[in-house]
Amino acid sequence: MVLFWLCFFFFLETGCYRLSEQEINQGKPIRTFDEWQSLGKTEPVQSIVCSGSGALRLISYLDASEKVLAVEQIEKQSSGFATYRLRHPEFAELPVFGEGHGRDNIEFLLNMNPKPEAIIRVDNPGTGVDPQLLQARTGIPVILLPYGDLGNERLQLNQTLRLLGQILGKKEKAESLIAFIDAQINELIERTRNIPKEKRPTVYLGGLSYRGAHGINSTTTIYPPFDWLHLNHPASSLVSETLRANHIMVSKEQILAWNPDFLFVDLGTLALADSSGFTELYNQSIYRSLKALQNQQLYPLLPNNSYNTNFDAMLANAWFIGKTVYPEQFKDVDLAKKWDEISRFMLNDSFMNVFPEKFLTILNKPVCETLPLDGTND
Repeated sequence: MVLFWLCFFFFLETGCYRLSEQEINQGKPIRTFDEWQSLGKTEPVQSIVCSGSGALRLISYLDASEKVLAVEQIEKQSSGFATYRLRHPEFAELPVFGEGHGRDNIEFLLNMNPKPEAIIRVDNPGTGVDPQLLQARTGIPVILLPYGDLGNERLQLNQTLRLLGQILGKKEKAESLIAFIDAQINELIERTRNIPKEKRPTVYLGGLSYRGAHGINSTTTIYPPFDWLHLNHPASSLVSETLRANHIMVSKEQILAWNPDFLFVDLGTLALADSSGFTELYNQSIYRSLKALQNQQLYPLLPNNSYNTNFDAMLANAWFIGKTVYPEQFKDVDLAKKWDEISRFMLNDSFMNVFPEKFLTILNKPVCETLPLDGTND
């Protein structure tokens, strides 16, 4: 840590900009509500910009999209994979204040009229403009927050939602959102808690997007829906002290060795068009010996990631996986109604209105019914 700060200040001293002593002493970015109040802020913030992967998604969940004055360039890119962008096409009409991943344009922010009252920044060390420099140069408070997740970092997500709720005047929405997510997860856990280990099928998630689209060998060591549903997820065994990243690329041989009972493919892979995970399964005969394909147990999932995690889609996927893998435990669940409940609560609209029609094939029959398992189309 000492070495990091020495390198940081060396860069500032020798680079294109030098922090003055006054700017260094101006204070670090805001991480708590007490720090926010110490600035003399007493009224809810009415104007913001959102910097870094996932910041604008959280603002959308909190029904605060009308407070956004400008967006990153990446938010203007046409994407059928980010639910909040599909729900809020108006974001594409806003001015651009940076490229993406925190690469903010300080000069543009300085010249905004009116200026935003706060910059909501997802904390991703090592990317983009240093948040302390950003705050010092613009004079705009930077709210620096962890994004969290629906797994081991769920408490971080809750803390972030609560802090944003306090700052934006959306406390009730933040609490109701946290309670809604907790209730969904707890019910999934309870429905499958008592299933004997020997009756828990083996599952694999392929085609997972991570800083772009990938093929069938793109997966993750940690996928919360598999944990909530008490499924046998062999990729989780690859977690180690030396392998800390959730996202991993595995070999064809590893997928064949796992030979999952159920194979799920993230629809984000469709961005690869002719080289998507579905195309690989269709064209490469090596995969046709997989138990999941032979038994027609290949299913698409709504895109889990696009500029960070689509929490709404992940929750919807969990219910779909549960009903697919454990039909008896989920026989009372109307999947269309459950998805509608999730999307209307988190996005204020139905997935049926938000996602392109091709994504909603998940409600139909297994994808592998269209695959040539007889050895043709090599």
